[in-house]
Order: sequence, then C-alpha cells, then structure tokens
Amino acid sequence: MLKGSRPIIAFVQKNIDADDAQKKFINEVQDWQGGLFRSAFDDAESLKREVTLAIHEWQLSNVKGPLDPNQLHQIAVESLIQERGQRSGKLSFLISIVGGPLQQILRPSEIEKEVLAESLLKEALFGDQKIFSHAAGSTWGLEEDSLTLQQDARSRVIKLTPQGGVIFRVTLRETRFGNVAIQEDVKEHFIGIIKYCSWLLDKIDPTQKLTHAAIAASFSQSTSLVIRRR
Repeated sequence: MLKGSRPIIAFVQKNIDADDAQKKFINEVQDWQGGLFRSAFDDAESLKREVTLAIHEWQLSNVKGPLDPNQLHQIAVESLIQERGQRSGKLSFLISIVGGPLQQILRPSEIEKEVLAESLLKEALFGDQKIFSHAAGSTWGLEEDSLTLQQDARSRVIKLTPQGGVIFRVTLRETRFGNVAIQEDVKEHFIGIIKYCSWLLDKIDPTQKLTHAAIAASFSQSTSLVIRRR
C-alpha cells in the first residue's frame, strides 16, 4: 500500500489477542488510502514466505504499468453506460467494478473454459451471495472478449472481462408505485454484489495482481426514478 510516497505492506500474526492500541493500529493500517492487506502469518518462517511473495507481486504489478485511478474510474463508468444500453425492459440496478493496475488477468483460453462459467454460475445460484434466481433459466457465452452469464433476457447479468473487471445487473422488485426503487433492496443487492465480486477476484486473481478497484453504480432508468424506504 502507499502511505505518502513509499509502498507499505502490512502483515498480522495469527492467534494473538491484540490489545486496544494494537487493534487501533491494525484498523488504521487497513484504512490507509490505496492499501493492500496481506494474509496473516503463523511464525517467522511463514512471515518470510509472505514477505517474499508480497514483494514479488508488488514488483509484477508495477511492471504491468503504474496505477491510474482516473483511468480506472473512466473505464468503470464507460462499462456501466454500455450495459445501460442493453435494454431489459425492467428497472435494474447496475454496478461496474474495474481492478488495477490494468493488466490481463485471464487469457482467452481461460475465459472461454466452460468450467469457469460453471463455477461463476454455481456461486451466483447457490453461494452465500445469490445474485441469480433459482426460478429462472441461466445461459452463458462470450460477448466480444468477455464471459457473460445472464437470466431472463438480461434481467440478471454477470459479465467478466479478461482484465478482471466485472459488470452486474440485477432487476429490482416491482412496486405498485411505478418507477420506484426500494432503498433497502438496493442496499442488499449492493452488499451481495460486492461480496460476490470479492469471491470472484480471489478465484481469478489469487496472487492479488489487482491491488485497487474503481466502482460505478447506476439504475437502468433514471428519468422520474424515485428511491424510497420500504
């Protein structure tokens, strides 16, 4: 992570009872802007392995190119606009997540594998964060160079790019009030999508080449949209 101008990578020892001051320091480290929090270690030997791996990964991520937060944000917004252009006929909540530094995470041969699509679909249907509905049929295929899973004519979408970016679309519950989004439903979808994305990134980028992310969110229809509490 960066604190000022120098890279800082934090490690926390397992199976210890941190006192209040230590807990405060750990929280401060995790809250640093642009931080990367490494996995915990057991002893000096495991710490040595973790430090060596972390330095190697940091070097690889910088070889791929420097981090450009503005570029990540721009790509996230543009991806969102592109998905909004795909009409589903229903009010939907959309999220675009782009990781950086920008680099190829999945080769064409990897993103085309059926086993990858099946794994993403299984997690979306039966995982802790059920992005898809059991009541709807699911399909998957390639849109240009991206793997796309969808249900019911794009009422629900998960789109994975070779760079590890992900675009989500979920249809919101219909109400008798018309073009209305329920705040609690949107919050629930947002949390579920972020948790699903965390699982997905751990799967496709286990060495954490992507150390940062930009997020953009929108509704499929913004004209006369009302957001209200349940």
